[in-house]
Amino acid sequence: RLPFTWPHCEGQLPLYYNVKPSGRVYDYVNATGAPLFPFGHGLSYTRFGYSDLKIQVLEEGRLVKVSATVRNAGEREGDEVVQLYVRDAVASVARPLKELRGFKRVHLKPGEAATVEFTLTPDDLAFLDQRMRRVVEPGTFVVMVGSSSEDIRLQGEFELKRGFEARFELEGVSARRSGDKLVVEALVRNAGDVTDVARVELRAGDALLDAFPVELAPGERRAATFRLRYEEVKGKALRISVDGQAAALEVP
Repeated sequence: RLPFTWPHCEGQLPLYYNVKPSGRVYDYVNATGAPLFPFGHGLSYTRFGYSDLKIQVLEEGRLVKVSATVRNAGEREGDEVVQLYVRDAVASVARPLKELRGFKRVHLKPGEAATVEFTLTPDDLAFLDQRMRRVVEPGTFVVMVGSSSEDIRLQGEFELKRGFEARFELEGVSARRSGDKLVVEALVRNAGDVTDVARVELRAGDALLDAFPVELAPGERRAATFRLRYEEVKGKALRISVDGQAAALEVP
C-alpha cells in the first residue's frame, strides 16, 4: 500500500490525505485537486467486501473496540490491507478530516471471511490544544474503515462523555554531590490517560536554572536529572516544579 499520496503532477504539491477543513475548494482551473493515487492505495487480483461494522466504547472511553467483517468476493486468493481512519467531529482547534489510526493485513481464500479488530486508546484520539497540551475532548468521533484513504467502505460514530489528558505527579526529589557537580533528580509520574511531555523546572528563587522535558506514557515514571556546578548553587534554596507542583531542596 502507498504510504504517501501520489499526485498527478508536481503542481499539486504539497498533497496529503489528512487535510484540515478550510472551507475552500482544492480543484484547479484546468485540473482536479484529487491525487492520481490516494494514500493507502493498492492493487489486488481479487475483490473484497466489507460489512458488519461494530464499535464498542469501554472503560468510559479509555478503550474503543472497532471491528469489521471482510470477505473475499473474487475467484482468487488475495491479501487485503484493512485501514482504520478516525475524525474528531468537533474540537476546540481544527482537526484533520481523517487520520490513519490502524491497519491490518488479512489473507483470504475465495468466499472466505474474517473479522478484523482494532483498539483505540486516548493516545489515538489526542491532539495538541491551544495550551500545547495533548488532550482528548469529549464529543463525537467518526470511524471509517476501508481499503484506502479515499476508498472508505464502512462508517460509524461513537461519543465520549468525558475528556482525557496527562496528569503529572512529582513523586520525589534528591540531590547528591559528584565531584564539582551537584546532581539533582526529580522523579515524575504520569497519572493521567494520555502520553505527553512534562516540563520539569529547576529554580533558585525566581531565577530559572534549567528545564528538562520528560515524555511519559500513562502510568510511566522517569527521573529528570540536572547537573549544576556545586560552587554556583552552594547554600542556595532550590525549587523543582512540574505541572503546578513544587518541592524545595536545600544545598548544603
